Amino acid sequence: MLKGAKWLLSVVVLICTMLVIPRWAYTALIYVGNQDSNSITIIDSTKRSVIDTIPISGSGPHNLAISKDWRFLYIANSGSNDLLIMDLSTKRQVARMPTGAFTSDVALSPDGRYLYVVNSGSNDLAIIDSFTFTPVGFIQVGFKPAEVIFSRDGRYAYVTNSGSSDISVIDTNSRSIVTSIFVGRDVMGIDISPDNRELWVAVRGEGLVAIIDTATNKIADKILVGTDSYGIAISPDGRSALVSSRNNNSISRIDISTRHLISSILVNRRPDLIAFSIDGREAYVTSREGGTVEVIDMSINRVAATISVGTGPHGIIVRR
Repeated sequence: MLKGAKWLLSVVVLICTMLVIPRWAYTALIYVGNQDSNSITIIDSTKRSVIDTIPISGSGPHNLAISKDWRFLYIANSGSNDLLIMDLSTKRQVARMPTGAFTSDVALSPDGRYLYVVNSGSNDLAIIDSFTFTPVGFIQVGFKPAEVIFSRDGRYAYVTNSGSSDISVIDTNSRSIVTSIFVGRDVMGIDISPDNRELWVAVRGEGLVAIIDTATNKIADKILVGTDSYGIAISPDGRSALVSSRNNNSISRIDISTRHLISSILVNRRPDLIAFSIDGREAYVTSREGGTVEVIDMSINRVAATISVGTGPHGIIVRR
């Protein structure tokens, strides 16, 4: 009887141990575009340290995307007005192509087939076939487009236009604008909820976040945050949104269900873009003037580590 009880206790302890998942179980690589030093920094998320910095031939790496098989890194270069594609297994450039003026962002369609590249200086999107690395078309959008994101099903693409204060809603089948949503002055960062029902948008010129109902393409709510609200990211579980406020050197954490501000987290100078870890326990913030990536522990709403990278870090993405 005693032997059986010991065996049962061992099983219970094993199960409990498995339920407490350590941070190293979610090891991932973090890629950072250093806009002023023309390089990509690679960070080990477990060790919270830089493992490599790769110079690139383009200039001004502004934003990043990654292929569905995690093989290729797509780099939007605002200085050289092009898209650079890097093979992550070899850390070498495999393609580079001009896209338009001031290439500011890139996003991969959910099916992995097309890259939508934002050209802020020419007010358009370049569409690139990700299989052949060849251009297939352009779409004119609003004035000074900033970022692009796809709906979860890939049916629509949403482009924030900082100069015209609106969002272009694009039907990806017809590759045409179906409507424009006026949002506010200098609309910038954008993310979409996991259930595809809401767009959360940073309105830089008004220091707020606008929430848009994707069924009606209308603003459902607005939330005041810090001044110069710039980047935004929604946690993988859809429960929190983080917004960078560059003038305040802070990150605002918002409860998505209540739409209330939970916390304001101080970070390094001029925070730009935000990416979550795969499990959502950490968030990573580029601080352009500080030359760092701040690691935020979401359980305590504080910076847990500061990692020095290149100069002018901006775009950031996490790879499994």
